[in-house]
Amino acid sequence: MSLTINHNPMAMNAQRNLESHYGDLATSTRRLSSGLRVDTAADDAAGLAVRELMRADIAAMNQGVRNANDGISAIQTADGSLEVIDNKLIRMKELAEQAATGTYTQEQRDVIDGEFQQMKAEINRIANQTEFNQQKLINGNLSGDNSLKVHFGPRNNDGEDFYYVDMGDATARGLNIENTYLQTNMEDRLADNKNSLTQLNDQINREEPDNPDQFMDNLDSIRHSLEGMRDDLLTAYEDEKVTEEFQQLQDGIENAISQLDQAIGEYENSDDIDWQSIDENISSAVRFLEGKERVVEGLGDALAGEVSGGITYHATVDGQVFEYEAASGDSASNVLEGLAYEINQSDDYDARVENGDLVVYGAGQVGVYELEEGSGDTALEISHDGEDTNLTIEGPEPQEGMLYRLEIESGADGAGLDENLNIDYVAREGDTLEDVMRALTQQINDETDLEASYSSSEDGQITIEGENVSNAIDFYHSQSLVYEERTIENLTNEINPDASGNETFHININGESFTYTTESGDTDEDVIEGLVDAINESETYTASYDSDDDEMTIQGAATSDIAVYELSSDEVTYTVDSGESGENTVEITDGPLWEGAVYALDVGSGSVDNLERYEYTVQDGDDYEDIMRALAEQISVDDHIDDAYFDEDEGVIVLQDSNIESGETWAELQASDRLDGDIEINNPSATLVDPNLQEDAEEFDNHINEVKPTLYAQNALEEIDAAIEIKDRIRADLGAYQNRLDNTVSNLQIQAENLQAAESRISDVDVAHEMTQFTRNQVLSQGATAMLAQANTLPQMAMQLMG
Repeated sequence: MSLTINHNPMAMNAQRNLESHYGDLATSTRRLSSGLRVDTAADDAAGLAVRELMRADIAAMNQGVRNANDGISAIQTADGSLEVIDNKLIRMKELAEQAATGTYTQEQRDVIDGEFQQMKAEINRIANQTEFNQQKLINGNLSGDNSLKVHFGPRNNDGEDFYYVDMGDATARGLNIENTYLQTNMEDRLADNKNSLTQLNDQINREEPDNPDQFMDNLDSIRHSLEGMRDDLLTAYEDEKVTEEFQQLQDGIENAISQLDQAIGEYENSDDIDWQSIDENISSAVRFLEGKERVVEGLGDALAGEVSGGITYHATVDGQVFEYEAASGDSASNVLEGLAYEINQSDDYDARVENGDLVVYGAGQVGVYELEEGSGDTALEISHDGEDTNLTIEGPEPQEGMLYRLEIESGADGAGLDENLNIDYVAREGDTLEDVMRALTQQINDETDLEASYSSSEDGQITIEGENVSNAIDFYHSQSLVYEERTIENLTNEINPDASGNETFHININGESFTYTTESGDTDEDVIEGLVDAINESETYTASYDSDDDEMTIQGAATSDIAVYELSSDEVTYTVDSGESGENTVEITDGPLWEGAVYALDVGSGSVDNLERYEYTVQDGDDYEDIMRALAEQISVDDHIDDAYFDEDEGVIVLQDSNIESGETWAELQASDRLDGDIEINNPSATLVDPNLQEDAEEFDNHINEVKPTLYAQNALEEIDAAIEIKDRIRADLGAYQNRLDNTVSNLQIQAENLQAAESRISDVDVAHEMTQFTRNQVLSQGATAMLAQANTLPQMAMQLMG
């Protein structure tokens, strides 16, 4: 090798070897200091990829162990609560056994059932309050398709990496004892469910409630309770066929259940939920619980002599309209039979005529009406502003079942009609005229080519846009045959007031009296007008008087008992004793005791001529002492005389005043005397008679308590046994899941341990081997360093030769 100055190949070679050995030494140092054979991708690219997957699986398995342990903790929490529920069920069976014996009275069995229901309520509380990490465990939320998922494996393979733990439903409903009672209580349960449904109905008001899920859960609970009532009703009969006496009760409950099924189905199965339909279902359910059969009583009498050819009569049944147009010569019977026939064409209802009554079976709401064209206060106000047609319905105010009809002629511009079209709306409970007009607007848009809109400004207005149909629309509305007016004719023939005044006349309507006391100079018409004013001050009735026809008309008293009276001393037997100075006593011994009769006691003050009148209207069940006691109380609170009271021992009214002298009597008494003669009270009306399921439920309870007092306690024994089996099955399943999770934890730990060992073999450094390499690389690095130093001296040797 030549000795050169410009290049030093020997030094370059030594430098290269030093860099290589130093790099190997650095690698050995890094491995020994980190403990890892594979610390970077360059160390072992394939090994690194395998190692990272192993590390991820190990971390997932360790978390899986924690997940499984959490699942075990949740199961242990649930099992602890189930143990308490077990104790409650044992106590409930003990109570059922106690109530099942016939040695207890109904009242004692009620007390036993009270504790039984408290135990059931506590089971519900425990089931609903048992939580783990804010998750309710045993109330059914984590059962069935919503079971608790425990994920423990590193993948997503069902059965290998996770499984579901059914925590069960330990509520009273889940244990099938929610409707278990030791004593029949159909009456209370019916009232509770009806009230609960009514409250829900008030919340919805045809629109989506604030919390739809909670709302429907409450509705489902009511449905379940009704199903329990139905089952209890059938349980009382071995052939599960109730007697005719309670068939109406069963039908009402089952029809209410059917309505709630429809409402819940609409919520669960519809993409666009119709809340108005759900509202109607709930309203119908309430009506069914009130009674299924509707009777329009006295309809034949109300129509007698009033039927004319061409008049349209209609019945509304749960919002459906059934019409009959009377032919010439038709009688009331023909109208009733015609309406019954039309109703029977529906698959939903059955109708029949019985003794002049229209009976509709299967209905929640029934109304019977005569269709009248709007006029006066009930007219349709129509105007055309040069571009649009505007409609405003002025009346009548809606009542449930009333029909409102717009008849649009086929020639109406833009309507697209080949024949006349009736746009109908049947009013629902709580409707206003605004609701009616909104509904008719929608139907105009749906059933014609016209474009209509509704504005709620002022009295409300339907606008038909861009068309003049003002001469092509007629308006009709219902005139109820159930709530008709009454007339009293020829009153002036019998009312002959004394010119001096201070006479009292009164009209009695269903036990309620409306009075007028004459003044000096009053005429018979003054008396009648005074009675009209008294009636109009009530919130129940309205009255008017036509002097030309001598006829008083009373609205709202269609089915009432009505009579006209004058106060007279001839109708009452009484004595007034002067007694001692300063005192009078009054005793009533005979007189009218019917509800609504009026007694008027005139009492003097300062002198016998200065009279003050005190009146009392007889209530149902009153006797003469009740009347005297009430009159004395009125006088005592007034300051007309010094004092007054009823002497319970003597049975008299005692009047006390310092101005009463010995021998003076300061009291006069009058009572109702019916005016008959020429007076005629006309227009008997039909009335809607609803069956009372509440009374049926009460009768059922009485029937069961009489013939089968221990029936439900005996059934409760079997139901509690079944509940204990359900609870035991839940506990057994949870115990099996816990054991399975224990084994899962052990398996995961073993898997993670073995996988960690495998990962270690790839990743960790072999210290013995690496120390050998470290020593070798260290020696080589030292040698290379020494040789590089020697090689760097060669240029100096060349300089010496040149020197």
